[in-house]
Amino acid sequence: MYYVQLFLLGESISIIVDDFLPCTPEGKVAFARSVGDNKDIWPSLVEKAYAKLHGSYENLIAGYSLESFGILTGAPTESLVHVKHPDILERIDNGLR
Repeated sequence: MYYVQLFLLGESISIIVDDFLPCTPEGKVAFARSVGDNKDIWPSLVEKAYAKLHGSYENLIAGYSLESFGILTGAPTESLVHVKHPDILERIDNGLR
């Protein structure tokens, strides 16, 4: 049993998941997983918690990494297209202060 804390619209949500993960017919983890020799299980557990929050893996669709940061940290996120914002470096610098 694993306890995963995610954030939905800035609100903390605690989700409990097990380590029974969906696998391919070849026995590999089907979705999020560590790459290379790294055997970390946390990416799969976080994805499973997120799927549980949304009812099933089937309800998950492709998204943006920006959304992931907000869900993992609870911090507000913003996406800027650098072509539309010539002052992007100044905006980023001011945001870090």
